[in-house]
Amino acid sequence: MLARITQPARPSGGYQVRPLYPAAARKDRAQGTTLLRVHILTDGRVGEVQVERSAGHPALDQAATDAVSQWHFEPARNATEPVAVWVMIPVEFRLTGDF
Repeated sequence: MLARITQPARPSGGYQVRPLYPAAARKDRAQGTTLLRVHILTDGRVGEVQVERSAGHPALDQAATDAVSQWHFEPARNATEPVAVWVMIPVEFRLTGDF
């Protein structure tokens, strides 16, 4: 029987690395949202990151993966015990202003 999640995983403050906008994507004027499937371990570290849906440019997907791989989370819990979970995280890339 699977344990019921009583507290979802959520990012811990201050540990989120913002993705850098890749020069190649900026030059191509590429924008979009990469949807990542992220495995959060029982200690809050990121275990595995998979691109569920591409932003349409490989450099954007890689930048999103590289950044989110460094994040830390408050782990999900079933009652009082931390549990590993998979979550979906969208990472949006939008060009603004001068580039």
